[in-house]
Amino acid sequence: MRRQEARWTPLTLSLLAGCLQGVITANGTTGKTVTDCDGGSCGGICCAPDAECVASRSTGLPTCESICEKAIDCGGSSNCCSPRYRDGGLGSYAGHGDCEAYVTSSPIPCLCADTADCDAVAGKGEECVPYVNADGLMVGPYTCAADDGKANDGCASPGGSTQGCVVPPQFCTADGIGNQFCSVSCRSDADCGNEGVACCNCSCLPGRCCGLCSSGDGG
Repeated sequence: MRRQEARWTPLTLSLLAGCLQGVITANGTTGKTVTDCDGGSCGGICCAPDAECVASRSTGLPTCESICEKAIDCGGSSNCCSPRYRDGGLGSYAGHGDCEAYVTSSPIPCLCADTADCDAVAGKGEECVPYVNADGLMVGPYTCAADDGKANDGCASPGGSTQGCVVPPQFCTADGIGNQFCSVSCRSDADCGNEGVACCNCSCLPGRCCGLCSSGDGG
């Protein structure tokens, strides 16, 4: 009996080559197969070297997000560099963020250095302020927040003049960069509740208020 020879079509050869190289393609996205993931799979695929697997803040599902350090690192529809924190969001800043889409009604913050960064991402009406976590600790870094004078938010009016903070005992505080935000008064770094991260180094009406140690007014 004569053995029938296998006939390989161009499509079959292409798929086989993909399997041999550990590469899969779906919906136009190419990534390593699960078995070739160095750091484990992320929803069935591997993330690129400049991305990480995180839980989507909109769906909760695992997704690959580009790693960033500032807004300029992101682009397109994912124009917000959203910071990541250790210990489920209550710990210290992880040192980087992930590029995500900016949504006006979302509590997801965007990294910034000054108000210009917030204007580029969200338009007018937000100020660059030190991030305060759910426990009320100033953990940083700087993120965009509403410029409305509420607790831990911005307090610079659109015209650039200082407006008051509406939640006592916070005062409108200015740091060495020029950012203006609502914070509490202090006499020492210990009063700021997170020594080494939050310092008594910014200017406010009582004299000194808490800000991030890395960007006080030098006074």
